[in-house]
Amino acid sequence: MNKPIVAALLLTAALVAPFRSHASSVLPAAHVLRFGTYGNGNVWVTLDQATDQPGCATPYLEFPVNGAANKAVLATAALAMATGATVTVQVDACLGPTGTFTGARNGTLFGINKP
Repeated sequence: MNKPIVAALLLTAALVAPFRSHASSVLPAAHVLRFGTYGNGNVWVTLDQATDQPGCATPYLEFPVNGAANKAVLATAALAMATGATVTVQVDACLGPTGTFTGARNGTLFGINKP
């Protein structure tokens, strides 16, 4: 990986990490297993444990194409996988059977923990 990409990933993680303190997460230390995007632009992340969000208690997260946090989620997931770090996750809704962020409250987050 070249230096600008690594620098961008670290910067993104540093910007996202402070938001961990805004909510008591149901997943304080999950590992990212896979991540990517669908053809429609939605972002997805597979974790090693499920959230307890009613109606979508699965180990999968999906974020709609117009989600404000999509780039940050992808960068954080990539950094977590590359370093073996865990992520802290708090979702507030379901997109089909998967957890997602609606942005309706400050308690939603996807942040990286120290490796």
